[in-house]
Amino acid sequence: MRHLETTGDLIRLHSECLARGWGPRGIPVDIMGQISDNRYRMYFQSANPASAQYKWLHAAVSILRPKLVIEFGRERGLSGLALWAALRHLPIYKLISVDTEIGGDYFANAMIDDRNFQRVLGSSLGRDCMRQVQRFRWKDPDIVFLDTTHDYAQVGGEITTWQDTWYPGTLVIIDDIHLGDLGVLWGELPWPKLNISNDVHETGYGIAIFNGRQFRPRRRVLRQNSFEREYRGRF
Repeated sequence: MRHLETTGDLIRLHSECLARGWGPRGIPVDIMGQISDNRYRMYFQSANPASAQYKWLHAAVSILRPKLVIEFGRERGLSGLALWAALRHLPIYKLISVDTEIGGDYFANAMIDDRNFQRVLGSSLGRDCMRQVQRFRWKDPDIVFLDTTHDYAQVGGEITTWQDTWYPGTLVIIDDIHLGDLGVLWGELPWPKLNISNDVHETGYGIAIFNGRQFRPRRRVLRQNSFEREYRGRF
């Protein structure tokens, strides 16, 4: 993957995503065909900055060409679909989706059958989840996408739980940084970062580069969230 180190690198990446992802060829037609809900189809097709987060994800992956992406979500699987739609064209890739709720309505059949896609269901903060992810022989994710419960305690807990597995240069994407107290967490991150909300998502969108410095939360964070059911196997 392209090396990322500074805020300037983030600015250049965002500019390239804007140039690439907002055109008529943003999301492939075969991926659009997997989305039955008109509202979510609009999110993929619209050039409206209020809801262009999926197109941005697709463009960023196409530009950076990561080998390993891990996303943390909780419901429909649209972000995972956008990530996979770009990853599938790369010679080497793996996508791991950690979901705290069953959901996954929009995971394409081809995506589910892809041996390079793995899904883990359960607590994003639990030891069992960590063991399942490690079982997939993953190491040093190039991109981490955080989009579960939008509050300081949950996202802060995910960062403190998983940051030891990242490397200096990992791109960390956090959705909805304008909701609840996520803005406080965003302000505390000790890494190069860029708020691209005005161009991407009205409820907030932040991108940062993990630089090896540990995030040390100033507020209470969760060590185990409320989704305690553990799921095993591949979905």
